[in-house]
Amino acid sequence: MSAFVVDKEHIAYLVEAARLYEIVWYGPEDIQRLSKREDKGRLSHIGQMLWDENIRSVQARYPEDTIHEMPCKLADIPFVYGHTFTFRDGQITPLQVLASCGVYEYQACESDDWPETEAYRFIRALEKNAIVRLPGYSAARNFPTPDQQLRAV
Repeated sequence: MSAFVVDKEHIAYLVEAARLYEIVWYGPEDIQRLSKREDKGRLSHIGQMLWDENIRSVQARYPEDTIHEMPCKLADIPFVYGHTFTFRDGQITPLQVLASCGVYEYQACESDDWPETEAYRFIRALEKNAIVRLPGYSAARNFPTPDQQLRAV
């Protein structure tokens, strides 16, 4: 199967990383912001938005399947996300966030309008926030100066 519905823990990881990073993205009508003190109801709403987009993607990829036949790792249908997961210090790292965003996007990008969705904008904002947290990012120059000798790594 080339597309499947990710599990709740995957969605929770993305939502928790976004909360920790306090991301800002464009929602359907205005700018959305997350804070570290966000309430569980709002976090659940965001998680449901991500999960719904993943489900819509799988349905676009496998239009002949009913919701009960879709490829997924879930046993619970209907698909209702409730934010109940927490992660320990050190579990949310920039590299893991980027990898998790990549997996999610691969599963959620099958709809023709994926680049216009709120989930797409959320994932882009989360990726950008993770990139600037990578070790050495803040010390890197935006381009090498003419006097710098570049070395292959």
